[in-house]
Amino acid sequence: MHEKYFDNAATTPVDERVVSEMLPYLTDFPGNAASIHQYGRKVQAGIALARERVANLIGAEDPLQITFTSGATESNNWVLSNYQSISTSPFEHSSIRKVGIKRDLPLYTDNSQCDLLAHMWVNNEVGTIFDIPSQPGQKTLVDVTQGLAKLPFNVESHEYVSASAHKFYAPKGIGFLYQRDLDLSPYLIGGEQEFGRRGSTANVAGIIALGAAAALASEEMDERIAHATKLNSIFLETISSIPDVQINGSQPRSPYILSCSFQHIAGESILVELDQAGYCCSAGAACNSTSTEPSPVLLALGVKPDWIRGTIRVSFGKYNTEDSTIALGKEITRIVEKLRKFR
Repeated sequence: MHEKYFDNAATTPVDERVVSEMLPYLTDFPGNAASIHQYGRKVQAGIALARERVANLIGAEDPLQITFTSGATESNNWVLSNYQSISTSPFEHSSIRKVGIKRDLPLYTDNSQCDLLAHMWVNNEVGTIFDIPSQPGQKTLVDVTQGLAKLPFNVESHEYVSASAHKFYAPKGIGFLYQRDLDLSPYLIGGEQEFGRRGSTANVAGIIALGAAAALASEEMDERIAHATKLNSIFLETISSIPDVQINGSQPRSPYILSCSFQHIAGESILVELDQAGYCCSAGAACNSTSTEPSPVLLALGVKPDWIRGTIRVSFGKYNTEDSTIALGKEITRIVEKLRKFR
């Protein structure tokens, strides 16, 4: 099941164990977390456990430092709305980069002159793992969406950490923001939910699922890393005979993501043929899938236009197998050879 799904950087299938844990909160326990009756108390207890599980996954000192949101995009927007001077980079997710552009904030600035440094940990397109720069006294927002629950992470001295649950086998539409000092003004106004930090009725089933997925990741992380590393190596070996191909992004790279560019052919054509063969991959970030503009990340890396055009992203997950990875590599080899005959 899902062996041919290689678009895990866009979203992952929901783990059946996560579904089992969240399902009663859709059927048996209909309470609102703000209610004081027995259904409400049951929901409150489930949310508290989820908060503890997320805090444990990231090494937070206090579960109350975790606020549940709709995902990293909301979390990032929330943090940035509280600052006037932001340092970031062209490699960021659009939920940071586009906010900076909208507010006329430069992408490159002297870190020491800024109120906030916003920086991703693992790039969502090429998988590069970044060192997070810092200055004494400067606050940092780290978007860990593509690395959390896949690689070991600790909040350390960071003030803010954002993530989305659908990248590690929980449903879409749920995520969180970690705040070290709980110093942000609310972004969503309208209720006293989440201790007055985020108005909106709690997405109970989603929160329960996030907590369950976080707990499973804590238990299985070493196994998942080893599996992804093996698949990554197998895939690279299988496509090694293809001429004029390059792997984008510098080391160290996450073993879960590979950005491959094939010169003189269109990545979209490869993806269409792969889809017809039952394989799911992507051209890059799902949030930019409707854009006709070249990837800002690949442009910033200096990738030439004729290579950018032929880029696909392969992202591995726990449901992929060694056999399906070999088969994917062989299928790409066949497709590239076929397309190049017709150019």
